Amino acid sequence: ANRTRYPMTSFMVAGTQSADPRENKILLYEMTDMYRTKKDREDDREISDDEESDDDNLDDDPIVRHRSIKHTGAVNRIRSMPQQPGIVATWSDTGRVYLWDLETQLNGIGFRGKATQQQIQSAAAESLGQGFQPIFSYKGHRDEGYALDWSSVDTGRLATGDCYREIRTFKVGQDGKVVVDGSPLLGHKASVEDIQWSPTETTVLSSCSCDGTVKIWDTRNRNSAMLSINAHDTDVNVISWNRSVAYLLASGADDGEFKVWDLRMIKPKKESDPVGHFTWHKKPVTSLEWHPTDESVIAVSGDDNQVSVWDLALEEDIEVGNQHPKLTNDVFGSSGQKVDIPPQLLFLHQGQDQPKEIHFHPQIPGLIGSTAADGIHMFICEPLDPKTNLLKT
Repeated sequence: ANRTRYPMTSFMVAGTQSADPRENKILLYEMTDMYRTKKDREDDREISDDEESDDDNLDDDPIVRHRSIKHTGAVNRIRSMPQQPGIVATWSDTGRVYLWDLETQLNGIGFRGKATQQQIQSAAAESLGQGFQPIFSYKGHRDEGYALDWSSVDTGRLATGDCYREIRTFKVGQDGKVVVDGSPLLGHKASVEDIQWSPTETTVLSSCSCDGTVKIWDTRNRNSAMLSINAHDTDVNVISWNRSVAYLLASGADDGEFKVWDLRMIKPKKESDPVGHFTWHKKPVTSLEWHPTDESVIAVSGDDNQVSVWDLALEEDIEVGNQHPKLTNDVFGSSGQKVDIPPQLLFLHQGQDQPKEIHFHPQIPGLIGSTAADGIHMFICEPLDPKTNLLKT
């Protein structure tokens, strides 16, 4: 269910990539007392009676609590299990995949409000490195990697991909026992950069690679991919599977382009064209993600220090059947020239140095979290916020 009443609370898990490998950590965040800004409220034409009581809190600073856990090596990628967020997987630059049970740390920081004093003291001691260890460590990969994803439909199902071109799959049981599937999935000719499980099928996953391809696999047939798409002329860095329309898959590449593929149109051993092709970003695409409930909205981040949000439905019909407006303010390039705005571009977020990952909040409409070299941003994409005047009729 969507949450629209302020103040908001959100949780996040992240990892560091310190130059000193001994200083790397997993970071757990609780962000509370997040209000809309005063400017947002002044722009609104209608304010409900329930919201009037929040006026004194506008522009108050949010409260951020965090806890850190020592991590061996830089955290290449980190993911929490959708069905049990306290179970977290990390890819280390040492070439190992770790599983962590962070439920005690979540309780100890006060996230859930149910921790005992003993749990709080235990979590504090463990997070300082006094005995806290992962519950599982896998060293079967031949190289480090970045591709990592939990299945949203098969609880405990994990996939990892490495720079040696191999994909491994795992199953974490309710008893905590981890079973590693026998043979790797082989077929890429270069590093596997990202993995996404199907939002509907328990045995189907997608992968992308520096070989320029996107592949669709069925883990029941480990000898070859079901489909292979020659997606980009450069490294394919990231992919995202649409949660609402299971035949749509997006890919982002090193040349700044991102594309949308209709998997129904992909034929084995034949060249395929994307149903959407966008060239806004001028440096490598570092992350992209479909909106969790709006099938036509996608967010993209790039090394050009931009996070862009798009509504792809606007290409089909700008005036009918879509409530989201296009970006209306002027946009200027680095040399000061005015830039033409594609009709599908809803929103731009700037001000971060090399954004690395972006995610939509699954319950708060329009809230996006982004990590970067200089920190974390939490921001509302205004056209997706139901409380703004832009969506009022």
